[in-house]
Amino acid sequence: MPTIQNSARNQWSGLLMIGMIVSGGCGSESADTSEAQKPQPPIVATAANTPAKKVVEASVDSGDKSVAETTEKPSAEIVTQTVALELPIELPKPQATPASITGEEPSRTQPTNILPHSRILTVPTRAAEMTAAASTFEELQTAYESQQPVEYQAAETKLLQFGVDAIPVLLDRLTESGSAPQDSIRQELASMMLLQIVPETLLVNPSFPKDLRIRVFQTLPRALDNPSADVRINIATALSLFQDPPPELVPALQGLLKSDAEHHRLMALVALGNLGPHSVTATADIREKLNDDSPDVREAARQALELMAIVPTSRQ
Repeated sequence: MPTIQNSARNQWSGLLMIGMIVSGGCGSESADTSEAQKPQPPIVATAANTPAKKVVEASVDSGDKSVAETTEKPSAEIVTQTVALELPIELPKPQATPASITGEEPSRTQPTNILPHSRILTVPTRAAEMTAAASTFEELQTAYESQQPVEYQAAETKLLQFGVDAIPVLLDRLTESGSAPQDSIRQELASMMLLQIVPETLLVNPSFPKDLRIRVFQTLPRALDNPSADVRINIATALSLFQDPPPELVPALQGLLKSDAEHHRLMALVALGNLGPHSVTATADIREKLNDDSPDVREAARQALELMAIVPTSRQ
């Protein structure tokens, strides 16, 4: 506040100061005036609590005398008032704190595959492993078609490591239809991998999924009618290792004994030997192969007859 220099204003200021002293009763505004009666300045967020110097200058009379008072006060004072609040009838319920704020890991909900009016599957789905197995099978087929033996062997080894998780993928590839050469190659590769995986996992692993076992027994016998002889011999050899082979297996193997490919005849004889007494109806065809041009086929025929408990005589 600037210093008042006008004479008339000095008189009014003197009267004002006297009135304030008389009404206060003590002659000091800062000491006796009630804080509640003082007008409070608005609180500014940017500098609400910053101390500042306040200079009050006033002239007592028209002479040269002046009273100057310098005090340090905060630029804003906060007055605490007690206000009675009306609470609502129903208090709002506190909201749960999100897990992202507390840092706790949210609980995982266990998936369920229980559907109404359906059979309950007790085996969990391993979608991630099956997806990886499908990708590995594509690598296997690509390496086979491009004649890359190193890449093919690596993909084959990797696919075998999936075990049970690869079987649904291989069954899908085996049953996919198509007339293109790539479709036939895909089915042959799938049958070959099933021959390596299914007997081992199905016969050795006691926790083999029951629903997958049913699907294997339903899918493989139908593959005995596949146009490719390679698919038929691979699937027939795999089925010959089962405890209860399908009844159409022996006729399918008898037909493969007439194949021009040596490995078809050889594998068919091995499968008939695995069947043991179940192959009795194919005894004549097996004995016929004792005179085969291939020494390996002749040896396989002899071993098959031994496994069937039929020992050939010298005249045979």
